[in-house]
Amino acid sequence: EGNPGRAFGTIAQTKNRLPAGAHNIHSWTIFNTIQSFVTRNNVTQDVLQTTGNGLEVNFKQHPNELFTGETSQFQLTLNNQPLTPKHQKEMGASHSAIKVTRHNTRYRNARKSLTPTLNTQGVFTVQWPAPGLYLIEAEVMLPAKKGSENTLVYALYLTLDVYPE
Repeated sequence: EGNPGRAFGTIAQTKNRLPAGAHNIHSWTIFNTIQSFVTRNNVTQDVLQTTGNGLEVNFKQHPNELFTGETSQFQLTLNNQPLTPKHQKEMGASHSAIKVTRHNTRYRNARKSLTPTLNTQGVFTVQWPAPGLYLIEAEVMLPAKKGSENTLVYALYLTLDVYPE
């Protein structure tokens, strides 16, 4: 009837709920990863190992070693491949973004988020301006392949604590 709409579920489930004659159908498959690291007593590297699936971060240093005024490096990988600008172009990524936001800025007009960029090895750098909790958000959108209506969206949300000097 010309009315846009949304349906949630698997592609098979949603196709069964579409009105007869529906057209211009496009689906998104979203892969979200949410990570927080809590350390008590001994620091371990085991929990920092990547799985090789989806959008992940490789730490160049342990999350307990983040201090105000210092610079940290992180490498983004997608399905175990460094997420370099060249890799994104080869995959046809239509959108990718990284944002780093400090806590207690939710309702401000100017959140002062940092927007680092990836280098040729898929590494981005953050210089921590102040102590506190930070949310790192990364997203990559891969358009539907020829003959498919399904866009793939990979998103990563990572909370880190930065300590005073």
